[in-house]
Amino acid sequence: MSGNRMSEYLTTIPLLTKILLGINLAIHGIVFITSYDVGTLSIRPLNVVYYHEYYRVISSTFLHGGILHILMNMSTLVPMGTSLERRFGTIRFLFFTAWTIFLNGFFYCFMSWAWS
Repeated sequence: MSGNRMSEYLTTIPLLTKILLGINLAIHGIVFITSYDVGTLSIRPLNVVYYHEYYRVISSTFLHGGILHILMNMSTLVPMGTSLERRFGTIRFLFFTAWTIFLNGFFYCFMSWAWS
């Protein structure tokens, strides 16, 4: 895409979807450039349950295993996020996204505990 077409396309993406896209790309870029140890941010049920490191439920959402992983996730986020945000509005989409993050993380911890 040329620069003009890209900027036109970016104007069609709603605000929260752009913010989520930016956060994911920024975190992935920082981790890639700095070689930051993502183990301190990834979800580990033992740390969440026993050491009360609840931040891992949220921070793990924005971690990706490599360039292909983030490309696939962001290529899904943009069309789905755009569609959902337009349909339900930014505030409802924000609450839906937040609840999805929390429920996914805590369900993962619960299932890990149940299977152990």
